[in-house]
Amino acid sequence: MGEFFRGWRRNLGVVTLVMALVLMVGWIRSEVKGESLVIPLNKSTVYLQSYCGKLSAMQEVCQPRERAVQYECRPLLSATDRHSFAFSSDEKWKWKNPLLRWSGIGFDFGKSLGYDGWGDGSPAPFQYVCTVPYWSLVIPLTLLSAYLLLSKPRKSIQKKITEPVPDEGA
Repeated sequence: MGEFFRGWRRNLGVVTLVMALVLMVGWIRSEVKGESLVIPLNKSTVYLQSYCGKLSAMQEVCQPRERAVQYECRPLLSATDRHSFAFSSDEKWKWKNPLLRWSGIGFDFGKSLGYDGWGDGSPAPFQYVCTVPYWSLVIPLTLLSAYLLLSKPRKSIQKKITEPVPDEGA
């Protein structure tokens, strides 16, 4: 069994399989619970979400309003819960002034001028949004790990020198 894990292919195959399994657990969990993480940075705020089989990241370029990292996890019991949890479909995050947007088969990439400020005269921030479905990460990692684990290592084609090389200094 120990000789099975020799070589870089087998080790990399195990690592990619573990990554695929971790993402698969996240995929299944995201169908039941929505999770979000808010990270305030110097001049922007980063929002990370896992919901409805998707991973989303958004950067809002403005002065952050929250100063602490916030985490939220709530069950997605109904279609209304699923729709309102996503920041790209919630009223606050609607694409009011899209500067660039591409959307299709679960992916969503774009940049917009954002919403109309906080209602207190503050400027509207720029938003950068990236949404990727879990399947687009899990399936390629699983296929790559299967290839790395199941492929036979190649035999060396170099010929070994069987004759000793005479020492010139002697």
